[in-house]
Amino acid sequence: MTLTTPSLLELSNLFERSGFGISSTEGECLRGIPRWEMQRIPSVIANEIQPWLDCIGYAGQILVDRGDDRVEVDLQETDESDTYQYRCPETFRMKPIAASEIAVHAVNPGRFLHSIAELLAIPMALRKGIETPAIDGVLWHFGKVSLGSAHVDIWLARGLAGSADDVFEQLNSASLPDRGLVLTTGKPISKLIRPPRDYRIVPLSDVLIHSMAEPAIDKIVLYQCLIQTPGSPLQKTLPVQWDAINQTLTINIRTLKPWVIKGKKQAAAVDYLFKQAMNGRDWLPAHEILNAINPNAKTARASRMQSLFSGTVDWTQYITTNGKGHYGFKLA
Repeated sequence: MTLTTPSLLELSNLFERSGFGISSTEGECLRGIPRWEMQRIPSVIANEIQPWLDCIGYAGQILVDRGDDRVEVDLQETDESDTYQYRCPETFRMKPIAASEIAVHAVNPGRFLHSIAELLAIPMALRKGIETPAIDGVLWHFGKVSLGSAHVDIWLARGLAGSADDVFEQLNSASLPDRGLVLTTGKPISKLIRPPRDYRIVPLSDVLIHSMAEPAIDKIVLYQCLIQTPGSPLQKTLPVQWDAINQTLTINIRTLKPWVIKGKKQAAAVDYLFKQAMNGRDWLPAHEILNAINPNAKTARASRMQSLFSGTVDWTQYITTNGKGHYGFKLA
């Protein structure tokens, strides 16, 4: 299932939290998130990320009500595989609870990491560090990514706040290049903590393009992180760039050449699409676009978008429809 950008951001957060431990009914440490902590996630996002999660066991304790307080009680197995039980702190009777309510889930690391590597356009053959982490459960090497004229190693670290010493020791290895990028799924680390050599620490959420429906990494921002002094302000890249003077449309997150538009009305339509997109309207009815560039009803005008752009074959590479008579920029 394809993730949306909000779902990938949520999955990234869960991946970070999957590094923490919770005791199982057998006293083992489970690296994951208990079911009750995931109930805050909106249902639409929860449905999208469910296939990316693995059930790794069942919690050994749970918080329950006792008067005005909440107390932790131990969970016990029963003869039924789908049911556990605990002793009620008010009645002291055993109460059943469904196994699904105390399940502990973890983000499948391989699937999650490969999805990020795809956004970075790293070939599968160069992703060996995903299957063989540099530090188990903490640090993975994606491979090399091209940023401008640079070709640098890129990593992903989980739980960096608590494992910075181990991660930095690894990155200080003489066998590694002097510089690179480390994406993190957690919050930014303290500015007082300096990465080794010329490495840069970058929160994944900072380089995802939040305005995109489908996940995309802003490589221009990623490049800024590489070459600028740590802590410098970053200039986010707009998915679409429109030069009204030169009538040139650029889709920044695709490898298309800029589209230089010759027709006056075609340029006006793109200009209207761009201005509305900047106001958060990604899809516009065809009749609205056509009316906007032909406000005088007495003037002959194209009645369909296909007629408006009939003089060029390029337009379908830059403008698309959602199948409901609405049009917007083709971002993927």
